[in-house]
Amino acid sequence: MRGLSRISMLLMLIVAVSCRDRPSAMPLSSYVNAVLSDTTLAEHRIVCEYTPSILGSIAVIGDPTDVFSTVEALILYDGFDNIDGRSVPDGLADFAGEKVDAYFCEPSHSSSEHLEGTDPVAALSVREFVASLDTLCLYSPFDLSRTERKAKAKTVVLSSPSFSSYGSHDIDTLCQLAGLRVDVLSSVDEMLRFALQKNSPPAKICLWTSTERAASADYNALFSRCGGLNGGLRVIIPETEEPGLWPLLISFLDKYMEDGSMRQICVVAVDEPSIDPSALRAVCDSLRASTSEELIKYRNLFSKDFQFVFAPEALCRSLYRLLREDNAFTHRIASPEASVYVLDSSNVFRLREALLSDSLRCVMEQSAPSVLSRHVRP
Repeated sequence: MRGLSRISMLLMLIVAVSCRDRPSAMPLSSYVNAVLSDTTLAEHRIVCEYTPSILGSIAVIGDPTDVFSTVEALILYDGFDNIDGRSVPDGLADFAGEKVDAYFCEPSHSSSEHLEGTDPVAALSVREFVASLDTLCLYSPFDLSRTERKAKAKTVVLSSPSFSSYGSHDIDTLCQLAGLRVDVLSSVDEMLRFALQKNSPPAKICLWTSTERAASADYNALFSRCGGLNGGLRVIIPETEEPGLWPLLISFLDKYMEDGSMRQICVVAVDEPSIDPSALRAVCDSLRASTSEELIKYRNLFSKDFQFVFAPEALCRSLYRLLREDNAFTHRIASPEASVYVLDSSNVFRLREALLSDSLRCVMEQSAPSVLSRHVRP
């Protein structure tokens, strides 16, 4: 405790200096300030005691649907040769031997976990981030006296565009001020960076998303943060009453042409977890291969080297390269192992099937039930 007190005094001094020097447009949030300086908070203890380890987990935080789709991608992804790192599949999961931990808040608590003066999404992002750094959790939400050990995160993934838009600044600030050596990646950021690399200027990058996701995030700000030019991103929300991906793709292309643009599209960034990448690519290939004259205007919109970029896939590519460059793989000979941790009003517990609420069960059934049922420990 004496060591923690000295650390607390140092952090309070850093916070005071930082608050004085930081531009007023990006103030230090009250929650981050409390995590750094309030010795009575569990979050303060976790931050002070954290030390990095390659045996740690890949923690995925965000909204449940985004978390599950990202965990599924990490468990199944095979885009590299695990021996020499070449960008070719080798039939083995790229994150073999890694622990992939999902963290999210119960839907009934997700909007209330914040302090006054802190954006609720930012506060929730920080809370889930800090929870991933801890080495303990409750065995059950019904027994507050029984705890069990869990892996602490070595890398944290922000899986939701809302977390990337409104939580990443507070998380970065906390890491800098507390000296936390943990890599933080954003699925949406990695998707936009990859799209920028593949796009041919001066064409705009098209982003495919939903109404709900567009309302929850600031895609243009994220695009600028990733190096994109102002006005270089076009957010398109396809809408159709018809089922299936074909009418959805046609709707996307119709909306693209609404402003009279017939410039060929090089890349489309897709931030919509309900869409299966393989299925959309297959539908697009079918459209491009069609000889129907009615579809000529759509076929002509695609460049020769056109491609879709999906957020989870872009995240997997970037994370694999990061872990390989830092020699941070665990090198365990095993399949990827997933665990799910849920934050309620004040605690964190490991999810077991018997503890699933109706709301969480619904989310899991709509996301990645097959993968999670195989990998979530009983």
